[in-house]
Amino acid sequence: MLSKKIIVLFDEYGNHTFNLKSNRIFVGVSAIYELEDEEDIFKKSDKIMGLSKSKPLKNDKINVSKAITISNELIKYPIEIDVRFINLDDSILINNLDNYKAFGDYTRKEYRGITKERKYAQILYPQLVETCLFSSISHFLEHNTEDIYDIEICVDNWEYPIPDIDLALKYASEKLELSISDLMNKFKINSIVTISNKQLLKDISSERKRFIDVITSVISKNFRDHNDKTYSSKPLEILTKGMGNKIRVEDSTEDSTAETSNSFYDSIVNNVEETRNKDNKIMLINN
Repeated sequence: MLSKKIIVLFDEYGNHTFNLKSNRIFVGVSAIYELEDEEDIFKKSDKIMGLSKSKPLKNDKINVSKAITISNELIKYPIEIDVRFINLDDSILINNLDNYKAFGDYTRKEYRGITKERKYAQILYPQLVETCLFSSISHFLEHNTEDIYDIEICVDNWEYPIPDIDLALKYASEKLELSISDLMNKFKINSIVTISNKQLLKDISSERKRFIDVITSVISKNFRDHNDKTYSSKPLEILTKGMGNKIRVEDSTEDSTAETSNSFYDSIVNNVEETRNKDNKIMLINN
């Protein structure tokens, strides 16, 4: 039996260098479809989404009226969409981020020679992307249970710190494949799944990049400040009503809070012997 090629695209809404004072929400969006449908999807969406234009259509170049038109078109395509968002006003999350960042910056400097501090977005981003990807793939397998799938993941060109690129692209894909395998064993899904290392969508003329950019820009209208002229809940409402169970929108704030906390304490356990100071006392982090 020949394998079927599956494509998963991911993009985020939120500045790469965002600070907790100016950005109140962080959003991840993934789309999944079969490669055999890609050419037809891009051909039909080109005119309305500007996939072949000299300048990409995204963010504020898409007004509310255009976003509504695009939403009405997207519901016709054989794709599934996952949306996850994190509320940055959550005080418990912020406290966990502060602790995890302080400890992580110390160990990166002490044992990897990395002096540049991590940004909050660099901590939250992996959580968003992995949650979206897992949801997209696992839900796809719910109604595709007997085939062999080769899954290719393409993520928008996030500015990964250079020392972390291999971990982010190779190790994370291996971890995701293991999680999907565990899920299939648990629910006795007979599909065979292989997940390739993540690819970065660096080429701004790439149709895949432009496609997921537009989808994310349309959905982001729902998460903007209500006083912003680009805010509107209508595009996402159209997608939710038109796509039914093929679109999933969830608040990941609580999960991210727990994940950050677990990662923080796991780091302490894994590094406790290495983080002793000259007086042989365990390093304490002040809140």
